[in-house]
Amino acid sequence: MMIHLTLSAGMLAAAIGPAFAADADFQLGSKRVPLFSKDEVFQASDKRLAVGAEGITINELSALAKEKKFDVLEKLFKEYAVTVACLPHGHSAGAPGGVFVEHVRTGVSGAFTELAGLLWQGKVFSPGAGPECRSESNGENRVSALEYIKFVPRLIGKSSLASTRASNMVELNYSAPGVGVLPLAVRALGVYDLMAAVPGKYGPLYIGKTWLGRYNKGNAPDSFVKYRNSKQVAWFFLDFSEGALNDQKQDGR
Repeated sequence: MMIHLTLSAGMLAAAIGPAFAADADFQLGSKRVPLFSKDEVFQASDKRLAVGAEGITINELSALAKEKKFDVLEKLFKEYAVTVACLPHGHSAGAPGGVFVEHVRTGVSGAFTELAGLLWQGKVFSPGAGPECRSESNGENRVSALEYIKFVPRLIGKSSLASTRASNMVELNYSAPGVGVLPLAVRALGVYDLMAAVPGKYGPLYIGKTWLGRYNKGNAPDSFVKYRNSKQVAWFFLDFSEGALNDQKQDGR
């Protein structure tokens, strides 16, 4: 069963309230986000999650983050996420949503955000050997540089870092990011990502959150521990569909 909910213009206005009704009818112009039954399970490229022209895109989510409309992103992550049977695979289009550096001036965080927008283009998930439907694989970031930042993507259940209505999320473990200046920086910072899948224009897209901390057990599940009193440091958005990749090429990225 599918219930169509829309994102309202009021919800996306500057004065967004701290709480939203779960059954409200929200919209952003003609855009909408369907709410599926929490018991449904979807494939990584499930066409049921392709809303069409009325669906949201990663660029629109990125704009919300840059406008600091984090309540909308949190609502999508928590209340509209769907359960996926398998990890996505192949190249994704990517859009940064903001990098927030604690204890420094806002301008520095803005500079990091702009740098991410210039250099980062998305991620690549490789299924490797074995069945196409996988709960763990290998991945790397699409960065405009000669170096590759590697990670281990994995389907996990609940996490103490973020909650969602879906039965699973995707974690990106950066305990062994590779060799080079950028991977060394990622290792030193202790980067960790969680992603939730939501319906989008072309199919499922992924809302991502980033924390900094340490890895106690390498790339084993549940090995990440965030630094004490630290908060989420970034948002990012992925879409593995051909339509999103074509949009990115048209944008010159």
